[in-house]
Amino acid sequence: MMEKSLISRAYSLPAAYRYDRTPAADQSGRRRRSDLSRWSLLIGVIISIAGCSDSKELATFPTTVKVRDSDGQPLARVRVSFRSVEHQITARGVADDEGVCQMTTYAPGDGAVAGRHQVAIGPPAMIGDPDDVQPNIRIPRRVSSYDGSKLEGTVTDSDEPNELTFIVPVK
Repeated sequence: MMEKSLISRAYSLPAAYRYDRTPAADQSGRRRRSDLSRWSLLIGVIISIAGCSDSKELATFPTTVKVRDSDGQPLARVRVSFRSVEHQITARGVADDEGVCQMTTYAPGDGAVAGRHQVAIGPPAMIGDPDDVQPNIRIPRRVSSYDGSKLEGTVTDSDEPNELTFIVPVK
């Protein structure tokens, strides 16, 4: 019996290297203060980051956009984007078969923020059956990006819905 205990003591690992000990507990089974401090610090950082985030959404106002070609015909399924000049917030929409779309900023159909907007109108979106898209519509590059587009629209903060119509020369 004496030999066995001497041998086990001779080959036992120091406490820091034993596998039977959890790294978060000391020999008495209590959690180490350093581990608790780390967790407290991590939780504090997460809470402060969440509290400092800019989650304030600006008010939006219902905005309906009609997109027509130079002959007055509706442009179906074209993509419409508004970018607020003042706030740099984007609203987007896709025109239906009648060339009408409801702009969306935060939630579907909520509209756009008030103020002046740069407008870009892009080629038809591939929604549903690809055969239904008007194949001969080509939106000029000069209106399909904010940089090249001279299109502008103003969204008001009135109680009346905003209705804007844009005429786009198509190729």
